[in-house]
Amino acid sequence: MNKKKRWNVESLLSGALALLGFAGCTNINDAPDLYGTPSVDYKVIGTVTDEQGKPLKDIQVIVKNPNGWSYYDDNTSRESLPPQVIPDTLYTDKDGKFTSNNVHAISVSKFTVEIQDIDGEANGGEFLQKQFTKNDFNEKRIKKGKGFYNGEYEYSKTVQLKRKDK
Repeated sequence: MNKKKRWNVESLLSGALALLGFAGCTNINDAPDLYGTPSVDYKVIGTVTDEQGKPLKDIQVIVKNPNGWSYYDDNTSRESLPPQVIPDTLYTDKDGKFTSNNVHAISVSKFTVEIQDIDGEANGGEFLQKQFTKNDFNEKRIKKGKGFYNGEYEYSKTVQLKRKDK
């Protein structure tokens, strides 16, 4: 193939690839808005108490999303984290509060939260495990999105755990 024909073929291919957007595909985790793919950021927050409203410390809270997601925190750049399908395991603080990591996902179609007492008698007794879905939480829009980015949401709930019968 002569140089002129080869240059024309390469120019046509380069132009076609640029039109299709392949020139910007350098890193799969680079941007949340990938060629029309919807995305959203959210976190799950809450408080865990006993039946009298006393906050429970060190209760395990596991946030699960079967669709896959990416966790990000203030100390980590998005480029350095691949999407994860592992649950976010949290523990309540002295005020019974928990906050999940920020989650970046295609959507918030469903997630589950398991809450369980793993410290035995440390909180004044043993408590029964509870499980919730996205629909059990209060949804609050924190930031409006633009284009295919649907913004940032917060899902919150106060949970009362019942003591196990001895």
